[in-house]
Amino acid sequence: MKSRTLILMNMSGSEMNNQEFILEYANVLEVTARDILAWEEKAEALVILSDKIEEIRTEVDRSVLLDMRLQLDSLKKASARTDKLVKSCINWADSAILLRLQDEQLDNYSYLGKIYYPSTTVYPSVADRNALEAHMVESGRLDILGNTLNREVVNDYLEQTGELPPGVNSISRTRLNCRAKP
Repeated sequence: MKSRTLILMNMSGSEMNNQEFILEYANVLEVTARDILAWEEKAEALVILSDKIEEIRTEVDRSVLLDMRLQLDSLKKASARTDKLVKSCINWADSAILLRLQDEQLDNYSYLGKIYYPSTTVYPSVADRNALEAHMVESGRLDILGNTLNREVVNDYLEQTGELPPGVNSISRTRLNCRAKP
């Protein structure tokens, strides 16, 4: 298999190869992490200040209170955007780790006192309600479907027969778990 190089442009407009891109990405993550930590420190300071303001709130000028409120609104919006970006980056990293585990045919990675490993959950879903209801009546297994599919009953049926009930599909989701090393 040939090695492919992803050509990207950095901020100055010059081309970047994969390694330069990874280093740039790592730098952005490092700066973002520092910014988030700084925001956390500011949030802690705001809590302390809010306790103090509680004591003197009648003495604080109204315009100061309103300015503080506007700044807190903008901090809240920035925090929400950052939370979404951080979650998106975590999902991307988890997906990359899961793909590497699969490519390298490994069950887990151990790193810095933690074990990272995949877990797959299978969720049944109704594909053909009429077929499922007909099967339920024929087999007398009316416990398969209530308001929603009964996952435990479907799993028991799958174990007994080796197949899903008619009209039922399954969706599997694999996610990356992490636990402390024993």
